[in-house]
Amino acid sequence: MRTIDEVYGKCVALNDDGLEAIVAPGMGMSLIRFSVGGEQLLDLDREQAFLDYRKGLGPIILPFFGQRKIFPQLDYDIFAHVEHLRKSNVRDPFQHGVGRYASWTFTEDKNSVTGYLRGDDRLHDCELRDLSGFDFTASLTYSLVGGTLEISFDVTADHPVATGIHFYYDLKNRDTASVTIPQKDGMAVMRFDRGLDDVFKPSGDSEEVTCTLETDSYILDTRIRTIGPPQDTFDSVVVFSPDSESFACIEPVSYIVRSENTKKTNRGKILLKPTLKSV
Repeated sequence: MRTIDEVYGKCVALNDDGLEAIVAPGMGMSLIRFSVGGEQLLDLDREQAFLDYRKGLGPIILPFFGQRKIFPQLDYDIFAHVEHLRKSNVRDPFQHGVGRYASWTFTEDKNSVTGYLRGDDRLHDCELRDLSGFDFTASLTYSLVGGTLEISFDVTADHPVATGIHFYYDLKNRDTASVTIPQKDGMAVMRFDRGLDDVFKPSGDSEEVTCTLETDSYILDTRIRTIGPPQDTFDSVVVFSPDSESFACIEPVSYIVRSENTKKTNRGKILLKPTLKSV
């Protein structure tokens, strides 16, 4: 059996208080394993989809979200993942941003790893700013603090940018799983009895809100700041789970999805706190 490093390149494993996070800087600073007490939270059935075109495990969103209406006219056939996107009817060759496909330089210490990316970095001899259509600088830090995985962005560009996470969580049992998102008029509780691709604007009584995914074996709280300086906030959460699939993505995004994005800087932080359920 191949080792993690043989599959994903040099990886960084963070461990603290029963929580483990493994990050692959060479594959887009993606989270490739995330477990609490030995219970894996990412849907490992999506591993090959991740390797093919970042449609599984824990890819990031950076420096844009979704599909662009217009993108640079380049020869995209040199990128192996593009054919997989086309087969999935995805037109944009770098859906959700080049950050998830690029190899990041990184530094690490006992409890954290920080990746760095610039527009003049290259992917298959193409500068990332040419693939994105604009220049940018980015850093991304994963750190474990007191049983919580903190994901901190610092992205600046001469063009509106978007940041976020697009992690594929294992629902364990689709029929019993649920996600709760605080709204201005109360709590929205979503079941997985249909396909979901829903956008929420979370709201609460304080600057931070917590969205909760509950499965048969674990509970995962996703905490984000929604009130404060624009560069520090995540303004929407997308819940994505196609009908009958075994995963759900709970995606904080730094602007309101499906509206105009004007932010040219993001320094937001996403906190993930998983808890094992009692047997």
